[in-house]
Amino acid sequence: MSNQDWNKNVEFWSKLQERIHKHKIKMFVSIPHRPGPWAQKLNGKKIIMDISPEISDGLYTYLVVTFYGLIREKDLDDLSRLMGYYPFVSYRNTEDNVSKTTYEWAHGAAKERFEDLRKMKNLRSIICLEDTFRRYNNDVKKEFYTVSTRLINALVGKVAKDPESTWHSIPIRKITPLFRAVRPVLAKKQVPGRIILASLKMSDSDETWHEAIEHVLHPLMVRKIIGIKEVNQVKHWFWHIVPEWKIGNKLNIKTFKINNVVYQLHLETYRRKFYIMLSAY
Repeated sequence: MSNQDWNKNVEFWSKLQERIHKHKIKMFVSIPHRPGPWAQKLNGKKIIMDISPEISDGLYTYLVVTFYGLIREKDLDDLSRLMGYYPFVSYRNTEDNVSKTTYEWAHGAAKERFEDLRKMKNLRSIICLEDTFRRYNNDVKKEFYTVSTRLINALVGKVAKDPESTWHSIPIRKITPLFRAVRPVLAKKQVPGRIILASLKMSDSDETWHEAIEHVLHPLMVRKIIGIKEVNQVKHWFWHIVPEWKIGNKLNIKTFKINNVVYQLHLETYRRKFYIMLSAY
């Protein structure tokens, strides 16, 4: 490698380190000796990473990260914060027996890249995570959390001790099928008897509503429980029904079944708040 190329790599590494430090991400990045993927550590875990050397509109244009073993929600969240937007695809490689999963972020040509990946015979379990480029909104994220393996294991443990155990007044046996299959995004503030995906105030901005709606419905879309039709129904309700809101205004969006438990996705207004929620039967 020439001195000129080495200096470019050092400059690229320095800017990347600065951005990592700015977002308070626990990530160790060694100086790259050549273009392409190289090994890093994210939150103490080994990853293989390739990131664009250039920045467009203040954002890196692409990121490809391969994880080994279990995927942690915090790792994906940290990388999305670094990039300023969410990954658009995940897939597994069948060339060896090592358990590894790759996620890709792309600012611009996500659809073209997804079609290229579908043609690669050595890839499997290709999942389109986003149809369009979606910005990472940290303020919106603070109001929600994603159901984790730790929470599921805790609920299963409670049921083992007491089959009639509940979670926010809902029988745990009715919510674990959903949590396991979908890993939904939930509002941090829950109410008894319902699974609250989002609780939005009447004073919230249109942008906040838009970000929150896409954020909480995303896991349901990925698992193909709902499609763009249902998402548009939700958005239409918020933008056209909400201005004339009244207590008890409701709209059922979709009924579906997981392991013989029936769930209903519906919208409701109550005490100057607008809810996206699930009921289990």
